[in-house]
Amino acid sequence: MKRYHRIMTLFAICLFLMSGTAFATIPLTEIALGGITPGTAFRTMQQIYGAPTTSKSAGTHFTTFIYGDSVWATVELTEGRIRELSVTRNNGFQTPAGLHVGMDVQQMKALYGEPSVSEQKAARGVTPATIYSYQGNVDPEEWSANGKYLHHYRYCLCAVTDPGSTTITKLRVERLVL
Repeated sequence: MKRYHRIMTLFAICLFLMSGTAFATIPLTEIALGGITPGTAFRTMQQIYGAPTTSKSAGTHFTTFIYGDSVWATVELTEGRIRELSVTRNNGFQTPAGLHVGMDVQQMKALYGEPSVSEQKAARGVTPATIYSYQGNVDPEEWSANGKYLHHYRYCLCAVTDPGSTTITKLRVERLVL
C-alpha cells in the first residue's frame, strides 16, 4: 500500500510540474544589451563605455552604476560582475538581433517569438506596465557530466511597455541566482 501511495504521489508531482507554464527561450547569446551580458565583469563595461556618470547603493551586496539618464548597471559587489543592465532610451544599446527601446512589441515577437510572461505589475508606486520576458537557453558547457547545472543562474531578457501601449520603453537583461 505504501508503494502505491509513493507512486501516486510521484505521478501527481509529475503532472503538476508538466502543467506549469513553458518558458519561451532564446539563445543565451541574445541576453545582451550593447554587447554587455549579465555576468560580465563591470571593469569590461568601463573599458568599453568609460566611467559611469554616478552610482548609488542598492543594498549591502549591490551598487547601481548610472550612465547618463538611460543606462543602469547593477553590479554584485563581491564578484564585481553585472547582475542587471537596464536601458530606457533608444541610445544605441540593443540586443544582438537588434531589439531596442522604441520598437513595437510585434517587432520583438518577430525577432524572438511569443514571450513567456506578459503581465501587469506595479513597481514602486509607478503605473503598472506590461512586462514581456524571455529566458536564455542554458549553455551546454555549463552542465556537468552528471547533468547538474554548474552555475545556478537563470538569464532573462525583459521588455516593458506602458499601459495601453505596444512601444517598448525599457529593456533589461539580468542574471538571477536560482
